[in-house]
Amino acid sequence: MDLPASVEVVEVGPRDGLQNEKTNVPTGEKIALIEALIAAGLKRFEATSFVSPRAIPQLADAGDVLAGLPLEDDVVYGGLIPNERGYERAQASGVGEVVIVGAATESYCRKNLNMSVDEALAGFAPIAARGREDGIHVRANISTVFGDPFEGRPGLDQVLRVVARVLEPGIDDVALSDTIGVANPRQVFDVFTGCARPIPT
Repeated sequence: MDLPASVEVVEVGPRDGLQNEKTNVPTGEKIALIEALIAAGLKRFEATSFVSPRAIPQLADAGDVLAGLPLEDDVVYGGLIPNERGYERAQASGVGEVVIVGAATESYCRKNLNMSVDEALAGFAPIAARGREDGIHVRANISTVFGDPFEGRPGLDQVLRVVARVLEPGIDDVALSDTIGVANPRQVFDVFTGCARPIPT
């Protein structure tokens, strides 16, 4: 097995770790958390989310968080977005990367995004095009690649179909997510090996 010489850590704690907190976390504390993580050596972040503040009140201060972060050449601040409206808010806030989410399974996609897998993937193309125009890196997170709480483990063919659809519009980066923490080493090897081969469309 030809293992990579290094890995890059993308820290999602400031977004995923805080978004479900019931007690409001002040903007300054969010900025201080990210600054501490930078001091620890991390360079790439999902710093916040540009979903509707009604959906995630904890991250309603997304623009203020971005505005308060130190500008460093080797540090990338990203923001999760749900759609083009979220993209516009993120772009106006000066993010270096946007993260758009889909899923490998229908049940999770409908429960989490209120749309089908194909409907979610259809929204990737305009985001990819706008990212290229604006010089903003676009990453796609594919949830439930290794397991879904409602329908179990998706087949490899389904995962590869979704990955192929994600790649079509020119997304810069694709993350295959173990959303519920059920992956095993054999499964991870099989999925990543499958994705490394030419994927049938």
